[in-house]
Amino acid sequence: AYCLICRAVTGDALRWMVYQREHWHQSPGLFFRTAAYQTRYVLERLGEENYPMALGLWLPNLLCSFGALGAAAAAGKGLRPGYTAYFLAYFALTVGATWLLSAPRYMTALFPVALALGELTRDRRRDGALTAALGGAWTLYALLFAARWQVW
Repeated sequence: AYCLICRAVTGDALRWMVYQREHWHQSPGLFFRTAAYQTRYVLERLGEENYPMALGLWLPNLLCSFGALGAAAAAGKGLRPGYTAYFLAYFALTVGATWLLSAPRYMTALFPVALALGELTRDRRRDGALTAALGGAWTLYALLFAARWQVW
C-alpha cells in the first residue's frame, strides 16, 4: 500500500527510499550490520553513563528485533509459508535499514509476530509467562517514554 500511495503521489513506487535517505540518512542494509552498530551504541552509551540513550533507544531496538526473529523462528512450522515469507521480507527491509531508530514501532506492524506469539502460547503456563513478560516490558517502555528518555 505504501508503494502504491508513493506511486500515485510521485509517479515512482520506490521514491520513499530517496526520502528516507535524504531526510533520515537511511538506506537498505543488512540486519546483522544494524544489530552490530546498535550493540556498539548500547555499550558506548553505557560506558558514558548515558543510560537514557542506551536503555531507552538502542537496547529496545535490539530486543524487539531479536525477539521478533526468535518468535518467528520458534513458531516456524506453525505459521503459513506465505506469512513466514512476508515476515522475512518485511524484517529484512525494515530492520536492515541503516541508522534504524524505530524497530519497536516497526515490529508492531509485522502481523506474523503476533501469529507466532499465539502459536507459542498454546498452553496456559507459557501464555501467562509471556503475557507477564511482555506486559512488564511494555510498562517499562511507557515509563521511559513518560520520563522523556530517548524512546522512539
